[in-house]
Amino acid sequence: MSINVGLGISSLFATANNSSSPFQNAEDYVSYMRDPTRIVHVEWRKVRHEKSKGLTSHSWLEVHLLNGKRLRLELYADRGYTELVYNPMGTPNPRFFDPQSIVYDDRVAGVQDLARPLTANTLTSDAKEIAASKQYSLSEFNCHHFVLELWNSLVIDSLKTSHHPDRMKTGLLWGLEEAVGTWLQGFGGSLAGPQEGAAHRSERPLAETQSGPQKAGGAALGCLASGKLEAVERNSGSYNRTMRLQHFCQELQCGNIHLLETTGPMIPTGIPPQDPQSGMEPWEAECETWASAWLAGVGSGSMRIAERMNSIDLNKIVAEIFKAKSDSKQGYSSFASLGSMNSMASLSSSLTSDAARVMSREPQADACFVALRGKEVRLAIYAVLRPPSAPNVCAWRLLLLSGDAVLGNEASFTYVLRDLPENSPTTKAEDLAREDQTVLQTALRTSDWRHLVPDLGHTSDQGL
Repeated sequence: MSINVGLGISSLFATANNSSSPFQNAEDYVSYMRDPTRIVHVEWRKVRHEKSKGLTSHSWLEVHLLNGKRLRLELYADRGYTELVYNPMGTPNPRFFDPQSIVYDDRVAGVQDLARPLTANTLTSDAKEIAASKQYSLSEFNCHHFVLELWNSLVIDSLKTSHHPDRMKTGLLWGLEEAVGTWLQGFGGSLAGPQEGAAHRSERPLAETQSGPQKAGGAALGCLASGKLEAVERNSGSYNRTMRLQHFCQELQCGNIHLLETTGPMIPTGIPPQDPQSGMEPWEAECETWASAWLAGVGSGSMRIAERMNSIDLNKIVAEIFKAKSDSKQGYSSFASLGSMNSMASLSSSLTSDAARVMSREPQADACFVALRGKEVRLAIYAVLRPPSAPNVCAWRLLLLSGDAVLGNEASFTYVLRDLPENSPTTKAEDLAREDQTVLQTALRTSDWRHLVPDLGHTSDQGL
């Protein structure tokens, strides 16, 4: 049976001759995945209304696009449907971000949680249609009802909901209309427009205002360790290709596989429609299809890179790094599966007392795999390590950079282990990769990797 992979996403991965597939062929799929207005993240946010003494709140959807822009979609009593746009490269809009807002009931959808292909145009068209379908009503169709319908229209079944903020309070207040009619009119008027005041305005995303802007190169602090290590060679008897392909498909399902070229955004990849008559094992067929779609023209190097995009090499290299750092001779550490961005894995090891102080016991991790395509074809693996005993106090970031797969050097890795700032408890591996995007693309164009891996210089003619 095929491993189920997601851009939510079962609808995207229908076979090419399945009429339910939204894509006619692989070219259509790849074109969609490269669309800069493709939706990659959705949050249902809410904020308490000060004018109602906190009795009720206001909801909206914040939508992130592949090109870095964001949309804020909401409904007001007096203004009706409104859209705000945040462009990180443009003039900031202080109304877009509300520092007092929160994500409602963990309602967050990533690429893998979307029920269908969505771009900014398709979603805003749907939002306008929903907003125009009913007249605004405090009790029957307010901002929460609007967001509820829009949310349920875009997410997979397991994330659909019938609940929304203030559903009990609004009904109770509206039922008291005869007794407190004058006050209720004023209360309803307070919900008409956006919240005012400096406390509800910010020109930058909330993570930036809370932690400060990140430095290029991933906001890393001091370098703890760096060097070169060899992963298992492909012709080794211990190289389990089938297991690697299966693990690759699992990482793909979890949204951990990305592509970065010399220009354009970092793209979360998926699998285009496949030929069900290929005769290959499911994981082999999925990897072949992925490699043909995203690394076309690379030859066998595309599959060799795919075989490295999982936790198997990461396990070994992390064990080697911390074994060397602790100067221990008592065996290898090992990660459990790093199956998804939100999964946690523990690093168990017999370390010296000095190493134990560095590690703070059993760090937790998440990982992101980025295929780099330019003059060379390389793999960058980003991982964030945290001690579970104090996740807000100490953290490390690890970068593994492979050699050029075109030259057959993908098993040679350079690593850099650094501290992370203490005020970055929510930093993920994907965040670090996106922060490094400019540096990575410069290196892809020039073959100069010194800004990522110090002292290595131009590496295109070396084993790395």
